[in-house]
Amino acid sequence: GSGTLVIEAALIATNTAPGLLRHHFGFKRWKKHDGVLWDKLRDEADSKKKTDLKTMPIIVGYDMDARAVKAAWENAEAAGVREFVHFEKRELEGIETPKNAKTGVFVVNPPY
Repeated sequence: GSGTLVIEAALIATNTAPGLLRHHFGFKRWKKHDGVLWDKLRDEADSKKKTDLKTMPIIVGYDMDARAVKAAWENAEAAGVREFVHFEKRELEGIETPKNAKTGVFVVNPPY
């Protein structure tokens, strides 16, 4: 989906455990599923999430298609990382290093 690389980077940067935002897991219906333990582990993972914008890296995504940018914003919202990312409509040759960036990684997902 749109914004996947940027959203995954934000989830990693915020120390969000994989699947933390999911509500349904098939194993919850197992006969020996320990619901109390599961809730404890989810609470622990949730408490380790980072939410301080000052300590977050700059995470930016660009796409030349305005619909993809709109979808990326919607996907970031659904993933709970909207406040940690930025998306813009830009052609590849118009991309610049963010002004506040001291170091970074540039990732490109070219068309097929």
